[in-house]
Amino acid sequence: MLVGFEDDGSGGFLRRKFEEMGRPDRLIILPGVGTNELPAIYSAADGFVFPSRHENFGNVAIEAMACGCPVVMSDQVGVADQVVGLPGVTVLPLNVKAWVAGLSGLMKRRDEKNNELIRVGVVEKFSPSQVATKMEEAYSRVLDPIR
Repeated sequence: MLVGFEDDGSGGFLRRKFEEMGRPDRLIILPGVGTNELPAIYSAADGFVFPSRHENFGNVAIEAMACGCPVVMSDQVGVADQVVGLPGVTVLPLNVKAWVAGLSGLMKRRDEKNNELIRVGVVEKFSPSQVATKMEEAYSRVLDPIR
């Protein structure tokens, strides 16, 4: 399932590839959905695939993990270095061999999602109190030389 708006032609590319394989019925493309609909989509998914070439943070990956969805993302997603090593997270470089292996691993593990472990790991790391503590530390580092 591809959800959201695309500006790079990836939806059309995927549609053609699925048609070439004789499996156009295996791809569902939805336009952007409302925020209230996303938790159901993330929770029902076997995985969230985020092969971004450039993403300044990656809120959607955090949202997916908060719903217990395993995530495979590129190392170009801004949050990648903060989530590598968390349960259910695979961070990959942008090369085909790595993605074939990563997606194959995701499909092999789809029955072992361990949703609660994924959810708890990301919620602990990105809870409002944790984010506030990190912001306070960052401001202190900036302001200390001035004091």
